[in-house]
Formats: sequence, structure tokens, C-alpha cells
Amino acid sequence: MSRKKVNFIHIIKRIKSYKGIKTDQNVATLLGLERSAFAQRKKKDSIPYFEIINFCIEENLSIDYLLTGEENGCRICINDNEKELCKKFLDTFRESIFVKKNQSQNYSRGKK
Repeated sequence: MSRKKVNFIHIIKRIKSYKGIKTDQNVATLLGLERSAFAQRKKKDSIPYFEIINFCIEENLSIDYLLTGEENGCRICINDNEKELCKKFLDTFRESIFVKKNQSQNYSRGKK
């Protein structure tokens, strides 16, 4: 089985199709990204995974579909409490990555 490359432009097209919207600005808003950050990610083909996962949670949408275009019939079916727990987990995870990244940069600059 061959693996398809995940491509942000294709993800954007699938979000537009799924939500019935036409503009990148609408997609950026749905993902909670500033227009400039969205444009940079699109240009660099840098997928905002946290935002994509959060979008899938909110929409009860299969992440497989958004990432690959393949529908496996699976939906994320969770209640509001579980959604909040998932969001808190993602926020905590994102924050821990940010802290570790900053610590690593400070260490490499000789700061402790």
C-alpha cells in the first residue's frame, strides 16, 4: 500500500467542501488562525495539526478524511464534556511543546 503525502492545500479544499465555504479566510477563521499565519502555513505547506484536530473534534469529523481524503466511516462522536477534556489536553500538550522548545533554545544560547 502506498502512502499519500499529506498536503495542507488538499486539507483546505476538503474543509471548504465539507463546510460549503469558498475563501481561505473562512478556513483560517474556522481553524482559529490569523490570516497571515494561515497564509504562511499554506505557502510552506505546514499543516497546523493542533488546529486540525480541534476542528475535527468540534465538527465530529474523521481526521482521516481531512488529512487523506479517504472516508473510513469513522466519526469522532463525543459529548461536550469529552470535547472540553480533549481541548484541555491539546492546550496542555501545545503548551508543554512550546516550553520545551524555548528551554532548548535558551540552553543552546548558553542561558539556563
